[in-house]
Parts: sequence; structure tokens; C-alpha cells
Amino acid sequence: MKYAIITTCKGRLEHLKQSLPRFCAFPDAEVIVVDYACPEQSGQWVRQSHPSVKVVFAEDGGAFNACRARNLGAGQSTAEILIFADADTLIDPGAAAEIGAKLQPGTYGIVEVEDDDQLQDDLRGTCMVYRADFDRAGGYDEYLKGYAMEDIDLYDRLNCLDLKPVMIGLKWFGAIKHADDLRMKYRGGRKEISQLVSLLYRRYIGAVRRMQRKPQADAEVRALIYRQSEQLVMRLIEARDPSGGVQIGLTIPVAQQADAFGNDMIFEFQLQLKMRPRDAAGFSRRYQERKPRPPYLAR
Repeated sequence: MKYAIITTCKGRLEHLKQSLPRFCAFPDAEVIVVDYACPEQSGQWVRQSHPSVKVVFAEDGGAFNACRARNLGAGQSTAEILIFADADTLIDPGAAAEIGAKLQPGTYGIVEVEDDDQLQDDLRGTCMVYRADFDRAGGYDEYLKGYAMEDIDLYDRLNCLDLKPVMIGLKWFGAIKHADDLRMKYRGGRKEISQLVSLLYRRYIGAVRRMQRKPQADAEVRALIYRQSEQLVMRLIEARDPSGGVQIGLTIPVAQQADAFGNDMIFEFQLQLKMRPRDAAGFSRRYQERKPRPPYLAR
């Protein structure tokens, strides 16, 4: 197969029933559904109604981690090009011709969405990428949790590999409308807080990538930076006066090598980051009026 269409499902069976037939009609494509401990047993429904579809079961009783789910799906594919689409994304099979013409080595594809914030939210994560490039970028970053803009993080790393985005026409794509609270139902926490943590983390990790000159930082570094980003965001939300911002610093290992005398040399750099809201009053209204700590945040 040339293409693999990979989708994930946790509590979105009604959406999957509408989108999956279109995925299955896509030419020269294998279809993979990741049942992420779906309470509606979506994987069993897929096996019964669409036996040609490959089903991956993720036995995880915790919050839905979209990055882990997509990586699990990609790991079961042998196709040259991966297409990641959410269960509420509708793809016309006619898109195959345009994707095949535009998606060339050295590029990755995204949906051409302009001047529509809702469609951007709905379709921004629909990504078309060569499997080899996806692997070189490190796949989706599983440290990102909640509603974490993991798609933008992947695009940042693909850009670090000097890949160029190509726009695939919006006419081939649609989105099933639904209430915003459904986006967070199984992810845990509040959408705006997870986005703020993700924003800080991506600023931090971007600096590390530039220093280390590779598209993805080591797992232990990412784990440390994500924990610090969570804690920094919660300190700012819990601050009596957020106008002064908060600051943290980390020591990041760069390299270790032997010098001319045979001594092991350790190199590190100090990374400090300060976050301060432009509008302290607006920040307080948005984040401090309701301050329950998301369950996935470190305590």
C-alpha cells in the first residue's frame, strides 16, 4: 500500500461510523484504527463492520494521549505515506490524486485552511507525511498531554529537517461538528491550561533542539522540561499577582567526550525561561477564576 490512513478513537464511535467508510474508499490505502481503551468498544465495531481495517488496541485506563495513540497506529503500518486524521475528519477519496501530485520527497502535507478558526481547530491535525520523515522527526511527542497542539509540535520538527509544507485543497476535507467539551472529555483537565503548558514546553524544547542540532531532544530531557513547564504554569495561575511572571532555569546536557589527555569532559548549558502575561487582568479572568489542577499535572 502507498498510503496508510491512521485514526484514533476514544468515545467517538458515532463520528467514526461516518468517517471510516470514506477512509476505506481511499485508493491504494490501508486503514488503521487505534481503539484507545474506548468505552464504546469501537475496535470491536470496526472488526465486525469493516473487517479489512487493521485495529490496534491500546489498553490504557488513563487519560487519552493522542500522541501515543497515533504512534501506535503508525507502528502497525508498512505504507510509504502516513495520513493522520481524527475520527471526526471527513476525507473525500478524490484527495488521493492531489496528495499524490503535491506530496513529493522533502515535503509534508497539511490542509489549506484560511480565515476560519473553527476549521483550523478541526483540520489542523490532518497530516500527510512520508513514513521515513515521520520516523526521522521522532513521531508525535508522547510527553504532550491534554489538548496540547501536538500537531504543531510535529510540524516544528519536520521543519527542522528542512521539509517544506504543501497545501492540500480544503475541498477534499470536512469536519463533523460537535461541542467543544467533547474534545476534553477523555483527555483530562482544562483545554486552555493544557495549551498553555504545551506552548511553554514547545518554546523550551525548541531552544534545546537548536542547541543540540537535532529534531527531537532525548526522552529524559523532554520529561524534565515538561514537568517544569507544568509546574511553571501552575505557579503562574496560583500567583496572587501574575503581572510579574515566573521564571525557571534548567541545566541541559549537551555532549560528553574525551579530551586529548583522555579525560572525560561534560558539557552543559543553562537554560532560563520567564513567562509573563501581557494582560494580567485578562489572564486572571481566563485562568484564575477556575483553578482546579488538571489530573495529569505533577503535584
